[in-house]
Amino acid sequence: MATVSIADTSPRVQYTVGSTGTTGPWTITFPFFNLDDVIVYQDAVKKTRGVDYSVSGTAVDDRVRFRLTSRSF
Repeated sequence: MATVSIADTSPRVQYTVGSTGTTGPWTITFPFFNLDDVIVYQDAVKKTRGVDYSVSGTAVDDRVRFRLTSRSF
């Protein structure tokens, strides 16, 4: 049976956005196995993937980004 080695990194990244209302994209800097493992909050409100934000890229290529939709503001 194969084993997967995961680096000892923080599974949380926090971004602070000023009053400009930017929608990203922001980089997800930690490995994850499933898109359901990515949880986005804005002002302590949990957002819904596909409605409030989108995710592009894959955890394998380290180029995962997420972007808030205009509906989120």
